[in-house]
Amino acid sequence: MAEGPLPAFLSRPLPGFGEQPSARLLPDPPAGAPVLFRGADDGFVVDEVPAYLPSGTGEHLYLHIQKRGISTPEVWKRLRSAFGVKEIEMGTAGQKDARGVTSQWISVPARLVEPRLLEVEAALGVTLLEAKRHNNKLRLGHLRGNRFTCRLDDVGDDDVVVLRSRAQLLAAGGCPNLFGAQRFGHDDRALRDAERFLARPRFAKTKREQFWVSALQSVIFNVWLAARVDDGTWCSAVDGDVLEKRSGAPFECTEPLVDGARAASGEVSPTGPMYGRAMRCAQRDALTRESRSLADLGVSRDALLAHPAFPSGTRRSARLWAEDVVVEAGVGACSVSFTLPAGSYASVFLRELVGPRLRDLFFDPPSTPTLDERVADDG
Repeated sequence: MAEGPLPAFLSRPLPGFGEQPSARLLPDPPAGAPVLFRGADDGFVVDEVPAYLPSGTGEHLYLHIQKRGISTPEVWKRLRSAFGVKEIEMGTAGQKDARGVTSQWISVPARLVEPRLLEVEAALGVTLLEAKRHNNKLRLGHLRGNRFTCRLDDVGDDDVVVLRSRAQLLAAGGCPNLFGAQRFGHDDRALRDAERFLARPRFAKTKREQFWVSALQSVIFNVWLAARVDDGTWCSAVDGDVLEKRSGAPFECTEPLVDGARAASGEVSPTGPMYGRAMRCAQRDALTRESRSLADLGVSRDALLAHPAFPSGTRRSARLWAEDVVVEAGVGACSVSFTLPAGSYASVFLRELVGPRLRDLFFDPPSTPTLDERVADDG
């Protein structure tokens, strides 16, 4: 339970990640031992695919860094400490987890960092791949996506055959575009922090506060999407849906039969709410479904939108498309590589691919054996 008062728009704490409805689609594969994911940093490699490359001129310096075992917020912290860069002056296209070997671009004021470029690697604890100027600060979402290479341990030859078959199904139909557990933190800490922060009527001024707001928006989206999966409409067209083309502007569904055929082919997908006053609203039947999801969570839409921390909002595609999926066999393990669009989660795709056998060691680490267990093992 959250400590202290809840925001005025909540009648009870929001469900944590483990309490949210499941949206898994494919039948569970044959039972077996757990398939281990993220057991070590080098088993989870993420390479950012930028929307554009720096031009070479401008007042912002783009740093292309590779980091191991360090989160993006920790890099921000080290930039502030070592170079005096204010948070508002930094730019990133997305956040990367601490676990893994990850590469990404970060923009900083050239005047502060470029004269001391040789100090960057030691000060930040990263590998500097490239540094180049550009005329604007990097903004959240300014990337095409991310390329993931994930090692899955305790996988046999038969498992690889099953994974390749399931990968083909997911590539053809997509999977629910849920927010992963990373958005909510260990033990849903970010969600509980969000409830405490939003109990006060104030703007979100820092990146941390903005992250808390997005955590709350994300759990509402997840519950909406799980409901659409349950009733079979997550990849179809409901009257009043805001539909999104795979490439193109969103539009309102006014002809469900026509748009339903386009959704079935994968040309368009419904979008769900990321609540804020600037969010484009669904209409008619789709709006009724969104309102029902809020009511089930004990959320007052009007009170939420009146809160100062929700001036903006957006919509998020219900369907996640993984591209260039490759499953390669190893000895007792396999490698799964794939590209996801910005804002999507590798762990979500892998849970659809592997099923309930997947064990993410970042959130479910192996327990430390007791002294008695160690003695027994030694004996």
